[in-house]
Amino acid sequence: MFLMHRLLWVVVVAAASLLVGVGVIVLPATALFGWLALGLLVGSLVGVNARNAVDPGDVGDRRPAARIGILAGSGTVIGCLVFVGMIAIFGAAGAAGFAVVLAAAAWLWWFNRRRTAAVPEPALQPPPDLPAEPVRLTTTPPAELTTEQLCLAWRRSYTALQHTTSGPDRDVIVGVRAKYLDELERRDQEGFTRWLEAGASAGSDPSRYLAERG
Repeated sequence: MFLMHRLLWVVVVAAASLLVGVGVIVLPATALFGWLALGLLVGSLVGVNARNAVDPGDVGDRRPAARIGILAGSGTVIGCLVFVGMIAIFGAAGAAGFAVVLAAAAWLWWFNRRRTAAVPEPALQPPPDLPAEPVRLTTTPPAELTTEQLCLAWRRSYTALQHTTSGPDRDVIVGVRAKYLDELERRDQEGFTRWLEAGASAGSDPSRYLAERG
């Protein structure tokens, strides 16, 4: 099933690239620059809205709003070029019918993803290896930890933060936790993003979303 999805994805990307190339060729230069300007505008608005919608206290605020804006802007431009390419190859009626099919497929994908996300996961139980009393943070640099050790250090640092009342000490722990997150994202950006999208919390375990690379 995975190979089939991957093959389908390769076919879609190849077809979209062909249509984009046709769209660039047949679209007048003035219209092309106009769509580029529209893509820049859409990307800027989406990026600003994404940045404003982030809760500063949430781990999810690490999701770069700029990346979301870039995806929205580039998606606008690519979508236009693909549609123009379809018109050039299949005609207006064929392009419209194909666009309807794509829209229906996208809606089904979104609906299935939303329905899957709505299924509640079992409540996370406190890991047995995390003590209730304060813990001492490891002094080993994050880059020298295995992924399993890094995830454990991330959870232990949350316990340490919960038992720390001193402002300077809390700042130190917050800084260490930021380094843990940076290292987790560096090792497996896709897994890190899946963890965030799954509703990552300050004390949750990201290990099941990440590949062991360290």
